Amino acid sequence: MKIFIATLIVLNTYALDIKPGLWEQTVTLDANSIMSLPKVKEQIKNLPKEQVQMVLSMMASQMGPRKSEECITKEMLTDPAKLIPKNKECKITILKNTKELLTTSLKCDGKISGTAKLERSDTENYSGNFLGKDASGKEMKVAFTGAFIKSNCK
Repeated sequence: MKIFIATLIVLNTYALDIKPGLWEQTVTLDANSIMSLPKVKEQIKNLPKEQVQMVLSMMASQMGPRKSEECITKEMLTDPAKLIPKNKECKITILKNTKELLTTSLKCDGKISGTAKLERSDTENYSGNFLGKDASGKEMKVAFTGAFIKSNCK
């Protein structure tokens, strides 16, 4: 999930107008997107259809929103190379970059591809989504939000 969030904060000439510091990020994976996860595919491939639906419902309720804390520095807001994890398999292209909105495309060889959008509500809040497809063409939907916690990341 980190690559999605990092992808969405990538900046070019403009700096997304959010505060540097410690952020709480919440990521929610759409229930149908759970099927796109390789481990899940392997675990349910031999189950009857009725059990697959039951397992997916259970997993969706257990997975729920995932929260994490992320330190976003001034340097990260002005230098995209410092935000993106080094991954030779993925290509990230900035489609739109303003102080309020960042849209990127993501293509990871043989894995996933799609478009991510991050919209700033104010300097302490953002929301967005990733809409894409896995290697088999199955749709993936990820929603996320970010809320500023404090200026000091420690």
